[in-house]
Amino acid sequence: MESPVTFDRLYEGAKRFARLAMEAHAEEDQEVFLLHAGVSVERLAKAALVRVHPTLLTEVNGKDDMLLHFAGAVSKPPARLRTIGASTAIDRLRKMDVLPKKPKSEAADLDGLIELRNGVAHLGADDMEDYLGVFTATVDKLLQHVRRDRGAFWESWSDTVQVILDDRADRLQKAIRLRMDQARHRFRTRFADLPHGAVEGAAQAVSERGLIVVEVGPGKALFQTLSQCPACDREAAALFLAVGVGSPPVRHGTDGRRSPVRAVRVPPLQHG
Repeated sequence: MESPVTFDRLYEGAKRFARLAMEAHAEEDQEVFLLHAGVSVERLAKAALVRVHPTLLTEVNGKDDMLLHFAGAVSKPPARLRTIGASTAIDRLRKMDVLPKKPKSEAADLDGLIELRNGVAHLGADDMEDYLGVFTATVDKLLQHVRRDRGAFWESWSDTVQVILDDRADRLQKAIRLRMDQARHRFRTRFADLPHGAVEGAAQAVSERGLIVVEVGPGKALFQTLSQCPACDREAAALFLAVGVGSPPVRHGTDGRRSPVRAVRVPPLQHG
């Protein structure tokens, strides 16, 4: 009987949870992101070990049922499948020079990701650091080791991952490009089932050209105009708020002057 613990099943599971992790991060749900990212790393790490030999997934101090099964000594798998955890799988890959070893910062960051994943799973966590870079860098190393294509693994998230892994961009550039890629994904997901041309038609119907006065109040005025969205490349309404500096603007002052105003752009709503 074929073992239910195979490279292909572990790889496909890692791929599925990686996609879920990226979607959760785009929605700014850090707890769900950590859960899915940790599972993805664990399954891909185990896939890398299985590729060498299935016995590398057995616990040293555990029962010998799994060892006999993975070695092919018995035909029927155990009733309860039990393999090593994420930390043990990562430690074995470090000994094989696949993943960074301690005391390198990359090793500490990866351990932090797995520890936080475990903490979220059991107790929840607050004020969590963003581990998106650690997650994508670890997956990239494992994909190179098992000789799998990055694009085939990440699929629609390939461009976003490329932005995260790009060493040439500084932190601000990465943050801006990441938000734009995430907005594009939310846009595609939200409107994927609409008929062709429906989005363009709706955008054209609600868009008015020129500068439109939306609201005028003491010391401020709200204007609307069209601006091209950097995420979906469509024209959309952008709001600009003119705010008085100091006292509110006076229409007819004794000296004939008006108070100065400054323009502040109000960001458009995110896709999704």
